Amino acid sequence: MKLGKKIVSVVAGVALVAGAGAMAAAPAQAKPLPKTTGKTTIDFKPEVVVEMVKAGISIEATAPATFVTSPKVMLGFPVTGAEGNGITHSGAVTFKSTANPVGVTGSNPVITLNDDKTSTVTVSVGGNPVPLLTIKHEKVKYSQWKIDKSHSKWIVKRTLDLRGAVHLAPGIDGVLNGALGVTIFTPDMGLGAANTKVTEVKTCKSNTVKGCKVS
Repeated sequence: MKLGKKIVSVVAGVALVAGAGAMAAAPAQAKPLPKTTGKTTIDFKPEVVVEMVKAGISIEATAPATFVTSPKVMLGFPVTGAEGNGITHSGAVTFKSTANPVGVTGSNPVITLNDDKTSTVTVSVGGNPVPLLTIKHEKVKYSQWKIDKSHSKWIVKRTLDLRGAVHLAPGIDGVLNGALGVTIFTPDMGLGAANTKVTEVKTCKSNTVKGCKVS
């Protein structure tokens, strides 16, 4: 594989994992959940990508993940839901290496917001949740529910903007090194920057302020 293509492959996969995770399914709700859209993007440090390529690591991302290489090397994956302190995403990623050409696949990304100004990113590996990354918050901005009258039916919206530095989760460096037969991963290794934007929308019961009240 040519170096340029391999860098793209590495970034695509690692970035997806940077947003990847798995949580238990949420319990059934009596009330319908709001429609949730959004995206998480990971902007990787070029030096990290180069080191992975040198170590013979290649990673394959599974749609609906997307990535670009200009003007920055970035990957994005869609938000599928937000409830409590969890943000779920779709997509999967497979880490491969010269020593392990079959690789290891992680799927169903989840970001869990913690109380210590960090988030934990978990991936499902063989059906088991594996904490893979930590996002150290630089910015977390929430909006309250706001009425939007620009549609045929009134709606209410609220948003979340989460930004921070992406690091390996505690203890995962040894797991990755062992699984891939490499030595490049180190404790709390910084990989780049993450940005998650989430929008939740509910339709009002009627086209009145009273009909748009939410808890």
